[in-house]
Order: sequence, then structure tokens, then C-alpha cells
Amino acid sequence: MKKGWLFAGITIIFLIIGIVFYFGAYKRNDYSLNAVKYCYGVLKDKFYGVYVRVFMDKNNRYLDVNEVLVKLMIKEGENIEKNIGVRNLGFDSLFVRVDDTLQDVVLDRSEFELFDQANIKLNFTGTSKGVYVGRLNFRVNDDEIYLPLIFEVETKNVDFDVNIDVAPEYTISEPGEQVILTVRLFNLIGEKRNVDVEYSLVDTDGISYYSEKESLIVGEDIGYDKSLMLPENLHYGEYVFVVKVTYEDSLGVGTYLLYVDRDDQRDTYYDVIKENWMNLVVLFILLVFVVLVIFSYRRSLV
Repeated sequence: MKKGWLFAGITIIFLIIGIVFYFGAYKRNDYSLNAVKYCYGVLKDKFYGVYVRVFMDKNNRYLDVNEVLVKLMIKEGENIEKNIGVRNLGFDSLFVRVDDTLQDVVLDRSEFELFDQANIKLNFTGTSKGVYVGRLNFRVNDDEIYLPLIFEVETKNVDFDVNIDVAPEYTISEPGEQVILTVRLFNLIGEKRNVDVEYSLVDTDGISYYSEKESLIVGEDIGYDKSLMLPENLHYGEYVFVVKVTYEDSLGVGTYLLYVDRDDQRDTYYDVIKENWMNLVVLFILLVFVVLVIFSYRRSLV
């Protein structure tokens, strides 16, 4: 019986070592002692940490940003501030570099050493009406995180405003596909007027890939579907669909963030297995270890 318990204990120890090595070294492509220490700390901390940092985070990032999108609306000439939190997912300090792609954005720091958590203050001034699209770039060694920025700058008096919505099936689309957006125009003056409506699709570098303009007679609030055919040459990433409604000196704007990527929901079972074969192998090995431990324990009782 003692031999059975000894074998079970040794098996469990090697099992833990295998898990630590796999998640700490192979998954991060880092075979240093720091990688193993990192994973040991995660396993010791809580199982949820393993799930989020290893399974959910396909890039196995060292840095986490508490925002997935910064979208702010202000009036022309106003100033706005936003705090963005960053968190160190590991145990060693990180040297973080931050830069932006918009000239009107001012950051209180561009590089700093991150031990646990920190805030970055973003300042933006809407000097001119319109829509400003950019991003923040967070860099840690070879790891990069991009945070999309959208600033909607409207005139102080808005006569016609706009709202955009997208059905769930279009939130992630592939290049060359059709996207249907629901546009709602709001008449805030209560009188029928002829307004100019401009549509565009821009990336986080501010490059436009689509532009269209039309005139509409708007009496009451109206809603309609707008069809957008995504260009075939789009790269995977974030794009912003922009609608501007102009009447005389009034400007109302609306934006919606679109993700152009491969839709994982369309993957076949073969694709899922192909992309996760290593995880399946590890789970199979774990199952074999558990069976061996149970079998050894039962034999020790005989």
C-alpha cells in the first residue's frame, strides 16, 4: 500500500512539473527560469488565472490593458481627459513604451517601468469638428497591444444627430464580405430639412478605404439599413465606420468599430482540432496520468 501511495505521489509531482513546463515554457516560447516561475505563480495563485492568461489569451501577453476601445464624444473646442489602466501579468517588472498615432492626443508618460498596476492619462482637445481615429501602441519587448481611439467632435449646437448599430453576425467580418449597418437619424429641430450624410470606413492609422455621400430629406426621426461591401484588400484588424450628418453649420457624428478577421464561429471541427492539437495532447496525457494513479491506488489496496 505504501508503494502505491509513493507511486501516486511521484506521478502527481511529475504531472505538476509537466504542466508548469508546458505552460511556462512551450506556450510562451520561453525556456528560461523566469517562464517557469511565472507559470508556477499563476498555478499557485488561482486556476482562473491559467484559464485567462493561457487559454483565453492566445498571444500569451505579459501586459493587460483595462480598455478594449476608447470612444469619447466632445463638443468643438472642448478638452477631455481619460485614464487608462495597465497591469503586469507576470512577476518581473516590465519596461513599457507607449505612443499614439494622433497629433491632438497628449500622454502624461511615454515610457515607464511597470511593477504591478499603473494609469496613463490621455488628454485630447477637439480643435476642429469631425471624427478622429487612431490608436495607442503599448510595447513590452516583442509584445505589442493596440488600443483603438475614436474621438467624436460635434458642433456645440447639433440640429441632426446620428446613431449606428450592427447586428451581431456582422461584428466580425472577413474582407470582401457585405456588412449591413443600421443608421438612425435624429431630427433635433423638429422641422423638415435637406441634410448631407457622409459615410466612410477608416483604419486606426486614419486611412480611408471607402467614402460615400448622399442628401436626404429628414422630417421625423428615421432609420434605415446601409450596405457596405468590405474591400478585398483589407488587412485583419480594427476599422471604424463613420457617419457624418451636416446641416448648415451643424455637424452630428456617429461611429461603430468593426473587426475584420477570420470568423472563428465558421471553423470546422477539423480547424478547431488543428489549431488546438497541443492542448488536446496535454489533456490526453493528464487523463492517462489520472488513470495510472487510480489504477496504482486500487492495486495497493489488494
